[in-house]
Amino acid sequence: MLTTFSAASLFTFIPLPIAIMMMMSVVLIPCLMAPGMKVGSCMKAIYCYMMQAIGVAMMSAGALPAVYGVLEKFSTGDERFSAEMYLALLILFSMGGVTYLLHEQVAEKIDDASRRVPALLFWYSFKVIGTLITLVSVLSFLLTMLLFRPLEGSWWLSTIVMLLYGLLLAFCTRWPQSSSSFRTAPIHTKHAHSAPKKRK
Repeated sequence: MLTTFSAASLFTFIPLPIAIMMMMSVVLIPCLMAPGMKVGSCMKAIYCYMMQAIGVAMMSAGALPAVYGVLEKFSTGDERFSAEMYLALLILFSMGGVTYLLHEQVAEKIDDASRRVPALLFWYSFKVIGTLITLVSVLSFLLTMLLFRPLEGSWWLSTIVMLLYGLLLAFCTRWPQSSSSFRTAPIHTKHAHSAPKKRK
C-alpha cells in the first residue's frame, strides 16, 4: 500500500525523467552541427541553461505576486498577503536567483563552440516570451478600456505587472551578440588560412 506517494503522483513523476531526456536530446541535435563542439561540454551547457530557466521561473514566481500585492496595497489599501507569505515569496525568489547565478558561472567556463547553440536558444526563448507578454498586456489594457471602460477597481494591476515583466524580459534580451561573452573572431580572419600570394 502506498503511503508517501499516491498512484496519481507516481504516474506524474515517472514520465518526468523521460521528458527531460527527450528535451535535452532535441536541443542536442542542432548542437551537433556546430563546428568544434564537444558532446560532453554541450550537454553540460544544456543542463546549465535549463537550470537557469528554472531559476528565472522561480524568481518570477516569487517576484510577480509580491509586486502585485504591493501595488494593490498602495491602490486600494487592502493587504493581500501576510508577512509570512511575503517571506515565503522572498525565499522562493532568493533560491531562484542563487540557482540562476550558480549555473550561469558554470556555463561561462564552457567553451564557446559547445555552449553557443544552447545559449542562443535560452536567450531567444526568453526574448520571445517577453515580447509576447508585452503585446498581450498592451492589448488587454487597451481592449478592456475600449470595450468595458471600467471606472474603478484594481483590474489594471495584474495587466501593469505583466507589462512591466514583459518589458523587463525584452530589455534584458536585446542583443545576445553584444551581451554574451562569446569570443567570436573578426570577419577579416576568415582569410587567415588562405594561401599566401606568390611574390614576383
